[in-house]
Amino acid sequence: MTSSEVTWAMRDQYQLTYIGAYNKTFDDTAFDYDGSPLPLYHARKPGDYRQRSHELRITRNHPIFSGQAGVYFWNADSYTINMAPALFDRA
Repeated sequence: MTSSEVTWAMRDQYQLTYIGAYNKTFDDTAFDYDGSPLPLYHARKPGDYRQRSHELRITRNHPIFSGQAGVYFWNADSYTINMAPALFDRA
């Protein structure tokens, strides 16, 4: 996972902050559907996953009135292949 945060001190009481992140993973899961020690019905499920997020926030720090406002974007996509062979298929 890769992420970064940048904060810019604006006027006396204001800060502008950007936070961004990116994550990419790949996984290859194996299933044993028959539950026996024999390799009768096994399958694999490889896939990859990507996630991106961005946040932009303005903050005000003041003794009388403090607060923050911002926007956030998040996106994820994945790709999976279900590789389930026929029963007793050892190929």
